[in-house]
Amino acid sequence: GTEDGVAVLSVPVSVAATADSVAPNTGSGSGQTFALEYSDAHGATNLATVSVLFSASRSTSLVNSCAVNYDTVVGKLYLANDSGNGWIASVPGASGILGNGQCTVDLNGTTVQESGNSLVLMLPISFSNAFAGEKAILMLAVDRGGSMSGWRELGYWSVGAATAVVVAAVSCLPNSLLSGAASTGTVTLSKAAGSGGASVLLSSSLAALTVPATVTVVSGAASGQFSARAGTISVDQTAIVTASYNGSSQTVNVALTAPTMVNLLSCAPSSLLSGASSTCTVTLSK
Repeated sequence: GTEDGVAVLSVPVSVAATADSVAPNTGSGSGQTFALEYSDAHGATNLATVSVLFSASRSTSLVNSCAVNYDTVVGKLYLANDSGNGWIASVPGASGILGNGQCTVDLNGTTVQESGNSLVLMLPISFSNAFAGEKAILMLAVDRGGSMSGWRELGYWSVGAATAVVVAAVSCLPNSLLSGAASTGTVTLSKAAGSGGASVLLSSSLAALTVPATVTVVSGAASGQFSARAGTISVDQTAIVTASYNGSSQTVNVALTAPTMVNLLSCAPSSLLSGASSTCTVTLSK
């Protein structure tokens, strides 16, 4: 274009600062340490401020929010107050917390790491019960020239108590056994076992049916198998197998079936002449 007859060249300006990622980028619970990564094409030292906002409505309003801002120039961490018109400040690594009605930040566990173009803010946050519900994780970066990345939605978090892993079901197939026979048991959890797996306690109500003391559900799996074996069964009975974990338990019944035996053979009459007949009766044990 021209201004006062002088040619003006318009050059598009690219924003160097970006908000890149959050880890974990999804999950649930009342607290979590988030790894927030930002970058700048001119180097991490060109970043001026980096921010994160946990928002129920995807709004960038700071009123009754959990909004954290780190100022690289002064090395301070800021948490928006409940009214959204001011900030509570301290420094990463200090003792104590920053807190409002929605969340608290553990200062001692907060770290800032710069490497090349990237800055990673490690932020341990605990959420209040009043802040429960689904929250979008919004992030923003501003460079030292004042250019902003704009708010980016890079994850979501369900605020509230994390759902515990419990025993959802236990089964044995077949569920009816003769003496010496075995059944394959399966323990199913409410969700996949976490790191280290889950050791589920097992028990049988009768000595005639043996089960291992525990069955391990490996990390990332939601079920594990075990063997249940019948001993010598003299009378029909029912064994109850119980699987217990994390304060929860489920049971399954296994029928133990005694063999059918001849208890009595009788003939009447018991004495016969030539050509005569007798009626004989076989009586079984069941």
